[in-house]
Amino acid sequence: QVVNIATGSFGFFGAPRVEQLSVVSNQPELTIKLANKAGNARPHTIAIRDAAGKEVGRSERVASGANGEMKFTLAEAGNYQIFCVLQGHEDKGQRGTLTVTKG
Repeated sequence: QVVNIATGSFGFFGAPRVEQLSVVSNQPELTIKLANKAGNARPHTIAIRDAAGKEVGRSERVASGANGEMKFTLAEAGNYQIFCVLQGHEDKGQRGTLTVTKG
């Protein structure tokens, strides 16, 4: 399954809004495509952490005006946190909940 996310200065945007993103999948692999909007002065990343707080994957830094893609293997259904790993970005709003249910 593929999820498209765009970033602003300190937020993730998608359809639906990324603060509460849900996917139904019968496959454990999830591809997240991250678009860092042109004119944004900062690079951004996307990472996922499981319910225990363990980071299960992260993208490379995506420069302003560039796109990145990360494949995550989410073996279990449940709630995951998505966030930007760069210092202070998560605290300023680049975070959300990803709920995975098996289809």
